[in-house]
Amino acid sequence: ILRCNLFLQLPSRGGMPVVEGAPLEVKDGTLVTFLSSVLRHWSQPVEGRKRRIVLSFGYTVPGDYLLPKALFA
Repeated sequence: ILRCNLFLQLPSRGGMPVVEGAPLEVKDGTLVTFLSSVLRHWSQPVEGRKRRIVLSFGYTVPGDYLLPKALFA
């Protein structure tokens, strides 16, 4: 499963995504994409009064799928 998380608003403290034990430093507007069916992932607890707002979506891709080369040009 390919998971896409767009971070619209970060909390005052915490709420950072953690993938395979490594916290990712993100800021408002960051898009994180990874294979959620393969990599262990979670989020740090949100602290403070400001909410974390994330637009999250995912879809299943075949195991042999390769991204088009045009995306990397």
